[in-house]
Order: sequence, then C-alpha cells, then structure tokens
Amino acid sequence: MKDKKVLLGIGTGVAVVLIIVGWLTGLTGKKEKEVAIAKPTIAPIAAVLFEKDRPEIEISINSDRSGGTINISNIANQFAELEYELIYTAESDGLSVERGVAGGPITIDSSRKVSETVLFGTESCTTGICKRHIDKNVSEGILVIRLIDNEGKAWGHETSFTIEKTTKGYEAILE
Repeated sequence: MKDKKVLLGIGTGVAVVLIIVGWLTGLTGKKEKEVAIAKPTIAPIAAVLFEKDRPEIEISINSDRSGGTINISNIANQFAELEYELIYTAESDGLSVERGVAGGPITIDSSRKVSETVLFGTESCTTGICKRHIDKNVSEGILVIRLIDNEGKAWGHETSFTIEKTTKGYEAILE
C-alpha cells in the first residue's frame, strides 16, 4: 500500500508537469518566438539518503487535527535547499481519500533547520475574507523530503506516519 501511495504521488507530480508543459507549448504553437519553460518545482531524486545524512524529522499535529508543523533539523551541510510532499489519508463522504501538501524549494539557513506549517485541507482568501475547508479524520500519511545540493542534485527520504489521539490532543508517530 505504501508503494502504491508513493507511485500515485509521483505519478500525480509527473502528470501535473506534463500538463503545464503541454499548455505552455500549446500557447507558443502559432508564435515564432521561443519561450523558456520553467523547470519543475520538484527536484528529481538522485539517490536515497544514507542514514548518516538523514535529518531529524518531527511532525506536530494541531489540537483540532486541522494541520500541523513539519520540523526538520540537523540537516547535513552539503544541502542548500529542501522540498517536501506530505501525502495523507482523510475522510470524504464516508470514503478514505488521499490528499497532499507540497512546499519548496526552501533555502536552508545556517541553523540547518526548516519549519513549515501545513493545513490538512484548503484555504481561500479573497477580498480580505478567508474560508477554510478542513479535511476530516486525517489518520496517516507519508512525508517525502528532498534535500538539494548547490549543483541541483537531490537526495530523497520518505517517512510514514500515523496520527494517534493522546491525552494532550493528537500526535504523529513516525515509522
């Protein structure tokens, strides 16, 4: 099941890039000008991280399970940027569905730490009014991290997690 989730996430990312490239090339079909196509925001993975190079990862969950914070620390000095994908399972109309959040590239500063707040759902802000739709019953997921060096090479690390209710709220248990 974990392999299917990863393949689905990768397949979705590739499909989005292909759609964007197709759309951009369709716009330039009648023009004679050359248009530069932006590189995808998700770096291709060159290799899996060695255990010694893996950062410390913590996911803290909000007390109402509406989202949380991804904390990544102890990032090796060879890496300049970080990207992430958080794929999680939620409930919609009584069915279990996959949703996701992605971010980056994020510059890694001298503290060698990155902290990102994520929302399990969507938020739309127009004319000063924000509306949120929070995904229900988020229970588990996969966090994929890509660490990128100054030459653009990326190393990936994947961590599965489950969300459990505790006496203090909710906690992400990383596997």
